[in-house]
Amino acid sequence: MKSGYLRSAVLLLALSAGAALAQVAPPTPTAANPRAQWCADNPKDCEALKARRDARCAENPDKCEEMKAAREARKATCDADPEKCKAERAARLQEHRAKLEQRCAENPEKCEKIKAKREARKAACDADPEKCKAERAARLQERHARLEQRCKDQPDSKACKHLERSLGSGRPATP
Repeated sequence: MKSGYLRSAVLLLALSAGAALAQVAPPTPTAANPRAQWCADNPKDCEALKARRDARCAENPDKCEEMKAAREARKATCDADPEKCKAERAARLQEHRAKLEQRCAENPEKCEKIKAKREARKAACDADPEKCKAERAARLQERHARLEQRCKDQPDSKACKHLERSLGSGRPATP
């Protein structure tokens, strides 16, 4: 009688452990792949970005392969030593902030005007996020059109490099 009770208890324990383990969800692929999550949240923007990338790659497949290889190499480097990549990113951010501080020190009025404009835009975006998103997308398209025109007018200008970097970075077309 006791052995039957013991077997039942062990069986019940095994079943409850199996059920508990079955309820633990595996890690979501979106946690490991933020781009997939962004595409799931913004399907139209994602498709537009893919179409633009495909068009660029059709125009210049060698450059596309070169950029893909560079991305994969960077990913492998960062996977191997994530702390080094974090440190490099932090250093770039610190350098950027130092440049901003220097510009503000050189022209504090302009800096204050920019800060006020940014705060006003943030307040407007908090009030109506969809309108803000549309306006931001329009500004980005206008900026890219200006850069493209400047690049056509002056092929050796910084505009071409910035446009190439901006479009090739994999950043979404709209926020």
